[in-house]
Amino acid sequence: MSAKPLKDRVTLVSSETLSDDWVALTKHTFDYERRDGRKDRLSREVYHRPDAACVLPVDRARGTVLLVRQLRLPAFLHGDTEPLWEVCAGTIEDEGPEACIEREAVEELGYRLHELKLAATMYGSPGSLSERVFCYTSAYTEADKVSEGGGASDEGEDIEVIELPFDDAYARIASGEIVDGKTILLLQHLKLASVT
Repeated sequence: MSAKPLKDRVTLVSSETLSDDWVALTKHTFDYERRDGRKDRLSREVYHRPDAACVLPVDRARGTVLLVRQLRLPAFLHGDTEPLWEVCAGTIEDEGPEACIEREAVEELGYRLHELKLAATMYGSPGSLSERVFCYTSAYTEADKVSEGGGASDEGEDIEVIELPFDDAYARIASGEIVDGKTILLLQHLKLASVT
């Protein structure tokens, strides 16, 4: 087994942009020294997405959470013909992850959140996406509602905001209704932490 760190076993040879519409898709060719010392030249296509942040707000007094439902075209094309159940999420712009969450919560959910707590930082699909997702939980109450939410219509968003009991939301993982990875992660995080 190689004692070299990974950074000393990967050498980028070339990068070719294949598409740069919504996000950049780049074909990278690189030399890779395997753990047994053999060397390979490999190519991988990577979608270079900016980092993102997501949040699962919980009202502990009432035992409820806020989720959204919306069209996700890749899932729809794969046969999931209902809007996906998800936590509120967005792309980090010129801001930190917490500022992103605060902005997206008002835009998508219509709520101001407090007590943001980082649960995990993850790569959703590290074989093809560069995006890291900062996953938070937060607190909210009925008094924190500031608008109807629903997303930015000028960006094509048509987001349904749903408040439901935590146990109901959690049961939707086993029923197959919730299939989004970040949503499953945060619901399981709350369940294991016995937050609700």
